[in-house]
Amino acid sequence: MAPKNIHNWKIAFLSNAELAMDPSKSVSQYKEDNAKLKSQIEGYAKKVGQLTLERDFLERKLKSLELSDMKLMIDS
Repeated sequence: MAPKNIHNWKIAFLSNAELAMDPSKSVSQYKEDNAKLKSQIEGYAKKVGQLTLERDFLERKLKSLELSDMKLMIDS
């Protein structure tokens, strides 16, 4: 064991000693962060679903167009 490693561990422990002595704070902080992340994920999932529906709708509409209409869209 190198003395430098022990020194680094001591510094890390002392900077986070309150977490070791009162884990309820870290647990509540973890739960808050977890709830925020879940909320973000739900928002992203909604957006992905919406964009998927829009893409599928546009894809069906594009397939229903005649070739001449598609060429006109590209040329204009």
